[in-house]
Amino acid sequence: MVDKILALKERPEYARSFRDMIEPHGYQVVIATTVEAALELLREDDEIDMVIAAVHLEEGNVFDLIREIRRDDDLKRIPIVCLNINPGRCANYLNDSLEVASKALGADRFITMQHYDSEELWKQLDKMLPVYAR
Repeated sequence: MVDKILALKERPEYARSFRDMIEPHGYQVVIATTVEAALELLREDDEIDMVIAAVHLEEGNVFDLIREIRRDDDLKRIPIVCLNINPGRCANYLNDSLEVASKALGADRFITMQHYDSEELWKQLDKMLPVYAR
């Protein structure tokens, strides 16, 4: 049952945009801007039911986040979605490797979008969310 989603987005304006897209569908979104802040929120709030994390972070590493969640018996039940939006030209070549590594570490889904499209992103996320909150 997913009620609360943790969004790890380093730029507050992106996090707000993400929250504005998700919350009208009946979910609460909490925001972290660093891996450390995300882990702290996860350990303090046992009602967080899903993590959606940007792949490219200035501070921290999404792979470390996935590892920590999967190592923690209290957190490992939480689905993790990795989000790669607007990966620059060089990152396009690395995208497959990022996806493979993310999934190997325990991410449940990896979404890549060349340009942020809230409707398309919602369609992707909606596949993972339960019917009751709609």
